Amino acid sequence: MAKPPARDPRALPLQAILTLLFVTIIVATIGGLVLYSHERLARIAEDEARGNFDRVSDGIDAITARAVRTAQVFLETAALSLDTEAPPDRLAPLLTRLLQQVEQLNPSVTGLNLGKANGRFFAVFDLSRGLPSELQRIATDKAAFAVRMGTQTGPGAGEGAAARWMLLDKDLNSLATTALAWTDYDPRLRPWYQDALRARRVVLTAPYQFRPLPIMGITMAQPLERPAGDVLAIDVELGDLGRQMGLLRQSPEMELFIFDRQGNLIAHPDAEQLRMEVNPSAPEALVPIGLLKSPRLRALYDSYQQDPSPADRLVTIEGRPYLARFEPSSGSVDTLTTAMAYPYDLILGPADHLRTRLLLVGLAAIVVGAVLVMLVSGRVTRPLRELRTDVARIMRFDFEEPPMRRSRIGEIMALDGAVAAMRAGLRQFSRYVPGQLVHNILAHRLQPELGGRRQPLTVLFTDVAGFTSLAETLDPEQLTRMTSRYFSEAGAALVEAGGTIDKYLGDSIMAFWNAPVAQPDHVRQACLGALAAAARIERLNEAFASESIPAMPTRFGLHTGEVVVGTIGSIDRMNYTAMGHVVNLASRIEGLNKRYGTMLLASDAVRRGAGEEFLFRFVDSVIPVGATEPIRLYELLGLRDQRPRDLEPLARWESACGRYYARDWDGALALFDGILATWHGDRLALLYRDRALRYRQDPPPPDWKGVERAETK
Repeated sequence: MAKPPARDPRALPLQAILTLLFVTIIVATIGGLVLYSHERLARIAEDEARGNFDRVSDGIDAITARAVRTAQVFLETAALSLDTEAPPDRLAPLLTRLLQQVEQLNPSVTGLNLGKANGRFFAVFDLSRGLPSELQRIATDKAAFAVRMGTQTGPGAGEGAAARWMLLDKDLNSLATTALAWTDYDPRLRPWYQDALRARRVVLTAPYQFRPLPIMGITMAQPLERPAGDVLAIDVELGDLGRQMGLLRQSPEMELFIFDRQGNLIAHPDAEQLRMEVNPSAPEALVPIGLLKSPRLRALYDSYQQDPSPADRLVTIEGRPYLARFEPSSGSVDTLTTAMAYPYDLILGPADHLRTRLLLVGLAAIVVGAVLVMLVSGRVTRPLRELRTDVARIMRFDFEEPPMRRSRIGEIMALDGAVAAMRAGLRQFSRYVPGQLVHNILAHRLQPELGGRRQPLTVLFTDVAGFTSLAETLDPEQLTRMTSRYFSEAGAALVEAGGTIDKYLGDSIMAFWNAPVAQPDHVRQACLGALAAAARIERLNEAFASESIPAMPTRFGLHTGEVVVGTIGSIDRMNYTAMGHVVNLASRIEGLNKRYGTMLLASDAVRRGAGEEFLFRFVDSVIPVGATEPIRLYELLGLRDQRPRDLEPLARWESACGRYYARDWDGALALFDGILATWHGDRLALLYRDRALRYRQDPPPPDWKGVERAETK
């Protein structure tokens, strides 16, 4: 069906036009003031947020610069005065004293290293930061420092060295010394050693995890003038940077963290917790931001990867916009980037609050003015609105007569008469075609046209048992009244279950589900409709009996599958119907009720699509008249929760049929006899019992599969 040209969407009711003119003037005035005020306040708030970013960035740069500057001055001074050719036992306390001095100036310093050109090395550690695993057995409470000395080396770089540990107390007295042990550590292969010699000045490494203490930081190294090839280095811990960042963070809503060029998280107020969520066994290890559990940090880093420029930007995280900045660190620590982000809605909070207040004042003015205009224009346009309501009710398939309308405007009264004539005509028209179809045409303003489409439908056929004999015994008028009552009850039940009445064929009804309105559970609705119609017909037959009128027992047939549904016929006479093999097969299934003594037969496709709430009994595997393939038939008994007593006999029925199809004639006969004791005179059980008796006497051929062929419709 095609749609007619849509009406101009710009067409508005007269009352709306009058009101709109007034409201437009007020909205333009108040809206302009609100937008201007909000834009100015928002710009001020954004500037303030950017200023806060600047202050945080400057604070972080100051913290890192202070630590680096202190270490750099110390290295440059020590490089001029340190005698690295002194004996190891004298050089170790000397280096330890240097560490004590630099720790007083910079508490972030955790260790001092000396790498020599011949591969020998000295590494001094402050044990307050942690105890190396090699010293667990010999360390005492008095031990304050540990010195690792590599005094014998292999012939070439990277071939290791013989090293020993020396423990010193806070006064630098030796407490214990370990025996020499071979180690693969070679300072000449460390980045800080190689970078310092190559640059011939103080260098700074990228952040990494120190050994053997579980600390993350950077190393600053200075090459010595004499002897050539010696490098002095200081380890600076970065763990304290996260705690100082927490002091700079102005709100818990603000995200503030530092990462390196490889995307590793270097510092964050909650860095330890974030790393522990990823690697609980080693929370001090570097963790890529992409592996963190925090969606905000991951989203911010993704934005940085897409655009690493330091320009401020808006980043949406979990549906919430953030103002963000990625500031490269200045000075010597140029391998780090500081990420800052703050919720945009909190930045604009004061501006939004003022805008809301202005909008409320403006809205109040608009409402008062609009009410006055509507009161004046409403008296003129009320009859038109009532007529529009009448038309809308007609489009909803509601043909109830409205109260009588009066107006002094002639055009309105003429329009009222036209609407009344349309209502009467459509009311009569709806009785000749499916109600849902008419409703669909009116609701969607469709124009019927010839053609159909292929879609799944569930089709139902009914037939009154013995109607021919009934028609012969009654006069035509009485038969017409009975049939009308019958169709009213049965049709109402089917329509209430969502069915579309296709046609009445003498004493039969053809109905289907899933057209013209889509019904995802159309098989289930068809089963409910069939059961409801059967129940209402049973009550109608009881009423017929009380009136001494013959009953109208009804047989049902249900099938589901692909059909062509649409408007069939000619240009001047059309019929909305369904066509196809499924429709023909549904009719054949209804006729097979006579063969089995059943009243409501359904195909296996219906049984599978209906769901578990229905109770079905297997009937037969049969090839209907006109078909080439067998179908499995089932009797729809009702809703499962309403027939609990049938569950046990049905289980025995399934077992009996299983014996029957397994050629166990004696076993099947015994079970069918038991079923007949429960379901007295059941024609289907008698039919199978007779078949089993016949096959016991004259067994079927080896290729027998239990399929029967119907010879009559």
